Amino acid sequence: MKIGIDAKWYFEGPPSGKVVVRNLVENLVTLFPNHQFYIFLDKRFKSQPISFQQKNVTIVYMWGKVNLIANALWFPIVAWKYKLDVAVLQNFAPLVSNFHSIVFIHDVIFESDPHHFSLTERLYFFPMKFLAKRSQRVCTVSKNEKKRLLQYGYGNESNIDVIYNGVAAQYKPLNSFPDDIIQQVKQKYQLPEKYLLYVGRLNDRKNLKNLIESLTYLNEKTIPLLLFGSYDWKSINLDEIIERHNLQRRVFRKGFADQEDLPIIYSLATVFTFVSYEEGFGLPILEAMASGVPCVVADTPVFRELFSDCVVYTNPHDPNDIATKISLLIADKNMYDDKKENGLILSKKFSWEQSAKKLIEVVESMK
Repeated sequence: MKIGIDAKWYFEGPPSGKVVVRNLVENLVTLFPNHQFYIFLDKRFKSQPISFQQKNVTIVYMWGKVNLIANALWFPIVAWKYKLDVAVLQNFAPLVSNFHSIVFIHDVIFESDPHHFSLTERLYFFPMKFLAKRSQRVCTVSKNEKKRLLQYGYGNESNIDVIYNGVAAQYKPLNSFPDDIIQQVKQKYQLPEKYLLYVGRLNDRKNLKNLIESLTYLNEKTIPLLLFGSYDWKSINLDEIIERHNLQRRVFRKGFADQEDLPIIYSLATVFTFVSYEEGFGLPILEAMASGVPCVVADTPVFRELFSDCVVYTNPHDPNDIATKISLLIADKNMYDDKKENGLILSKKFSWEQSAKKLIEVVESMK
């Protein structure tokens, strides 16, 4: 089959979306040499190297600055001459096309929780449902997200497929890395001996306000919280919250980490914390588990679906409960070791190879 893949996020895009696109593309072109893949990349990054050069791959560069416009209008024009059988696009399907389309919608939390999104965001996402109905199939990342898509009319039970995210092999326990590399990363980011870790966007939905406030209730009065990520869309002033609680010496915003350093940053953490109000999947939790780090996460349906009893759950609306669960995990060695071991075991059940195979099943069903 001639398969088009919208990979404009390969170089730049939403943090988790970029990880998903990179890993799916690299696995698809390697695992399925019998298919011809047309990989659509953002032409702004034409000078950037790519990691796949297989004979079954054709690279197509296109305008991709605004994903909505690029997918709805420009992608079908650029793709027309290739006579694709199927194309897989991120979030927004084409308005019209000469090929079957599969739209991969990572989440529609803006529908169920609009208060966490700015007016600009909600207006931007507004056409997603209309365009999804013009696509033959919809893929999403969890059963919980499929339920949300069904609730808000993005498809029906039979045309929405669930494809779980995977975790890359680079995420592994600390003892898997050479000592000199560990020391280089520790020095580069000024990492303390013990720390709580958060990795992700610094926006309203991630509930960083309550996470930061939880430090005031912790039994451990010196352990710092490191935040890796950057502000985007609807955000709150974290510096104001940090100063209000006099936590300038305990909460540190580190910005984005280089991709090659992130596995060691995870594996050095004492506890990974992720108390987001809502998620489509929660990829950083899976990466932390694969790194051998116990996790304290929000008690939400999607995390119950994915992570079972391999994490410690907390009420995301209560900073005191967040602190209680972190303190309990640190103090109870048996619990700590249990969550660490079971998290490692569970993480091995999620792979990008499996994700790619599932996506190809969906693609091939449209022959």
